[in-house]
Amino acid sequence: MALAASCAGARPGPRCLRLVARAPFRAGRQQVAGLLPERPLPFVDWSVPQERVPEEWRWRRRALVPAPAPDASVWWPAPLVDDKCIDCPVCSNVCPTEAITREFKPEGGARLLLDLAACTGCMACVRSCPPQAMHPQREWLPVAFDAPLLIRDSDSVM
Repeated sequence: MALAASCAGARPGPRCLRLVARAPFRAGRQQVAGLLPERPLPFVDWSVPQERVPEEWRWRRRALVPAPAPDASVWWPAPLVDDKCIDCPVCSNVCPTEAITREFKPEGGARLLLDLAACTGCMACVRSCPPQAMHPQREWLPVAFDAPLLIRDSDSVM
């Protein structure tokens, strides 16, 4: 090694040791940098609902053969809202897939909708809820994945 040769004859010390120890990592770092594409993350159009559905759910749905009975539950962690909700927008703002949406009613108030098929189960909404009004539910009926669920309907808005 060139670095080891440059340290030969030198007094052994921390500087020489660092140079020798880092040598294998320099070559590896250059190889990894060459493998990264210029745009590492693909563009996802979040306005198209089908693209918000996690790939894991698509795989699970295809793997459910034969299809489960309508009254059989499917394990999929997702949030529910209880009466402590203060109608703040935090849960809909932190959701990475926009599975929770907040709609305003013309007469005042808001509705929270959950697109269960788009929910990844990350529980960012549960952890960030200021009044701790959200809690996870682990099992759902298959019909719950077909359309957005109304998880909160209120007459007031924060």
